[in-house]
Amino acid sequence: MGEPKEMQAVEAIVVPSVQEQGQRVVFEEISGTDGGTSSQLTQLILQEIMTLADLRNFELSGMSLSIHQLDVQPGQMTLRATTIVEKIPQT
Repeated sequence: MGEPKEMQAVEAIVVPSVQEQGQRVVFEEISGTDGGTSSQLTQLILQEIMTLADLRNFELSGMSLSIHQLDVQPGQMTLRATTIVEKIPQT
């Protein structure tokens, strides 16, 4: 691995909201770095975070998850979800 060629600081203020019947968290960017590469990087990072906060990525047969509380504090985001188990998967 080579040395990083360039480091950039990115900053964005976003407002999270629970959508799609508690299945995913979406972030609306309120302010951030204006234009250029930093703005594109910020959007890519937000897209990756939204993928991680999409409960559909954690579905198992016979179980469903639904976000019922979202708590955002500086440096962390906590999702509280309800799980409905209709059938316990067999191994």
